[in-house]
This record gives sequence, structure tokens and C-alpha cells, in this order.
Amino acid sequence: MVKASWEAWKTIAFHNPKPASAVAAGPATGDAPAAVAEKPTTEMIDDLKVTTLSKSAADIQTVAAGGDDAAFFTLDRDGTLRRWSWDGGSQTSASVGRGAAMAVNNDGVLVAGTGDVHLHDLNTLESKTTGTMDPVKSMSAAARSGVAVLRCESTANLYVLDISTFAVRGRLPDAKIRTFGKSDPTVTPDGRTVFTRDGGKLYRWAITNYRMGFSESSEVLGAADGGQIVMSGDGKFVALFYPDGNLNAAKVGTQVFEATNLKKPVFTVPHGAKAAALVLDGKAGALASSADGTFTMFAPNGVKGKSYKLGAAAKQIVMAPGGDKVLVLTDSKLLRLDLPK
Repeated sequence: MVKASWEAWKTIAFHNPKPASAVAAGPATGDAPAAVAEKPTTEMIDDLKVTTLSKSAADIQTVAAGGDDAAFFTLDRDGTLRRWSWDGGSQTSASVGRGAAMAVNNDGVLVAGTGDVHLHDLNTLESKTTGTMDPVKSMSAAARSGVAVLRCESTANLYVLDISTFAVRGRLPDAKIRTFGKSDPTVTPDGRTVFTRDGGKLYRWAITNYRMGFSESSEVLGAADGGQIVMSGDGKFVALFYPDGNLNAAKVGTQVFEATNLKKPVFTVPHGAKAAALVLDGKAGALASSADGTFTMFAPNGVKGKSYKLGAAAKQIVMAPGGDKVLVLTDSKLLRLDLPK
């Protein structure tokens, strides 16, 4: 795409029309299902309080925490976006379409579909702003800054979106970064850095005036076509998670890096083989789920702590902003764990 065409496209593609219709709080209307909350149940496993928020969570595609402990959000495979209270007692829902991706920041819930992007209100889930966009494979939004990075495979681009104006302000085509990581952009809370992966490596990019500039990459940490980027909620630590650990780890586990240095890990989380999910807590600690349903806490610097049998492996673990509880999504359930003091 030549420069003149790009300038025209970025102006046309994102606009601020009147808010599109959406489902507000309470009973849903239109195509969205009614938001019916299940009654949560609670049990103690040793000193770990486990609350089952949903026993019918098989259709949940992904979970994201909000900017505070007031609410969190889920996106179902059928395109239903939900806002939950952390106690599971209330929900709001909106239909956003199948094949969508979700990211949350202080401006709202960003949902990208196969040809558009919407910004939904954090409380009502009304669509506040909308625009057209290439089909989005993955995206990430800075929690405390109006920056999002979107990966579009069909057009081979990384886009940097200014959420406040809903304008694409930066574009990085694959043709310019053929040997660099492009997958799964993960933005730090301040919007100044984004991590990507490819070829078994982590890549760090600086975001300056909505333009991405390469900073550094890690050594090869695992298989070229795999790995999941895991970042602590404060953006201080980052890792490339593989179920059987990183290649050069002293123990079977995941090497954790300071966000400013991908050349030397600061510690390893020794979760062992066949891990299912990992989350970093921002205090140089971590929590991991194993394939057999064991949930293990790790103190700062990877020191192994208590383990608990939850009965099912986690597909995703999400830390609450306050760091005192986590959400665990399994194949069939959505759990809230209140971490021991």
C-alpha cells in the first residue's frame, strides 16, 4: 500500500459514528441471550477459598480482568460478551458476533471481529465507538493508556490504534520485519512497550508516537510455532510459556524476564512438565496449573509453595488487579480463587 493510499485508508477506516445498538444491563434484547447469573458455590481446599462462578463455562473463549476489582469480562464462542461482578452475582451481556477478539482497558472493552472494531462501555456494554478493520487474529490494549496493537494475518500487518480518537496511527507491515516476531502482541499497561513472539523467541518493541520500533529479542525458548506470552499485570515481568518449559531452563519450567531485558532471565518458575497455564503476579511470584488439575503457588523468584487439587486443568488464569484473587477457566467451569494471605 503506497503512502497516499495508507493515509486515506486510516482516515476512513476508523470513525466516530453514533453508538451502535448494544444490550444494556438487565434482560438482553435483540440477538443477545439474557444475562442469567448462576448461583455461586464456595468450598475450602485447605486454606484456599474456591468459588465456582459457573458450572457451564464450556463456551467461554477468553476471560479478561477490568482495571479494578469491580468487574471482569468474558467472551463466548457464540459472540456473547459478558460483564461479571467478581462475586458472580450479576451479569450484563451484549452480542458482538462470532470470531471476535477482546481486550480491556480504562476506556472500555475493545472487541474486534472479522471486519470491524467496537469499543464497549465498561458498565453497560453499549457500543460507544465503531470502525471498520481488517480481520483481527489477536490484539492487546494498554490497561492505563489509550493504545492497542492489533495483528491482522490476512493483510500481514500490525496496527497501532489510538483508542481515544479511534484512529489507526501506526502500521508495521510484515514486509519490513520478515525475520521478526509478529504474533500475539501484548502491550504493557503504560502503552510504551509491546511484546510479540515467533520462532520460539520473545520480541520487545518500543511504542513511540504510535509507531513500533524494534528493541531486542530473547534467545530461542521453545518450539518455533508455539508459546504463549505471559506478562505480569504491572508490566514488569514477561515470559514465553510452554507446557513442558523453556529449552534452556535449569529446571523444567518457564524462564521469567524483566520487561526491560530479554537477554537474561531473572528467575525460573519450576512448574514441571505438562503444565496447563501460568500467570505472573507482579511480585516476582507466579501461579501455575498442571494437566492433572494441580494448582501450585510460587513465591518470589520461583520458590515453590503450596499445591492444591482443583480437579481440572486450567485453560486460562487471570490475576485480579489487586493481586489477592485469580480467575481460573477450565473446560467446564469458571472459578474464583481467593489466595491465602
